[in-house]
Amino acid sequence: MLERRYVFRPTRAVQTSPADVGLAYGDVYFAAAGVRLHGWLMPGPRPMTWVIFHGNSGNMGNYCDYLRFLHDGLGVNLFIFDYRGYGASEGRPTEGGIYQDAEAAVRYVGAHPLLRGQPLMYFGHSLGAAVAVDVATRHPPQGMVLEAPFLSVWAMARERARWSFPLVLLLGARFDSLRKIRRIHVPLLIIHGEEDETVPVEHGRRLFRAANEPKRFYAVPGGGHKDNYLVAGPQYIDKLEGFMAGLASRGRSAA
Repeated sequence: MLERRYVFRPTRAVQTSPADVGLAYGDVYFAAAGVRLHGWLMPGPRPMTWVIFHGNSGNMGNYCDYLRFLHDGLGVNLFIFDYRGYGASEGRPTEGGIYQDAEAAVRYVGAHPLLRGQPLMYFGHSLGAAVAVDVATRHPPQGMVLEAPFLSVWAMARERARWSFPLVLLLGARFDSLRKIRRIHVPLLIIHGEEDETVPVEHGRRLFRAANEPKRFYAVPGGGHKDNYLVAGPQYIDKLEGFMAGLASRGRSAA
């Protein structure tokens, strides 16, 4: 009950698809520890693939407008999937299960004949940021973008439910990004709306301070929890392009 209240808020009905926003896509099904998961693959002209880890509520259908924005602005391949218990994916969400789902998604992309060998980026929003951080500790990408990340479930619950803090100690899910981010050594961009009504911007700033270099922080003036790309507009894409340009130059230096 506590995890349903504080952590996982899935919906089964996927009411919007990429086709509804004019994106060509393919339905994808893959397995994570015997659980059948559903995802979408949207090809782009640029030889780079972004794996999208979505937030804790709804399902991947809530991200279609954002996917169109990214696809138009960056031209990369996009892969998004629903965790177990979300949308058409089987099972019931748990912290450990969602980590297994993320690893299976990364393996699927890495083995895909059209995507194999391409630079891989992780993008995580809110809860998805914690998922991206976890999988990056074992399967490092070329770069990682975290938007509206939180320190941990406990930190969020302490702030939002002080009256029930003793119950927070019973939560099984931790999603402790503050502890894990110190183990990651890939280029990092953190995006956070200065007016985020769900995850205070200080969470993003503290994660940024704890993270290893190279790293960048982009605070969106007037941005909330889900609308930073709408508030910032073209500047949002400019920040992402600048981050990817840094990845390219870093790769040339390493060569």
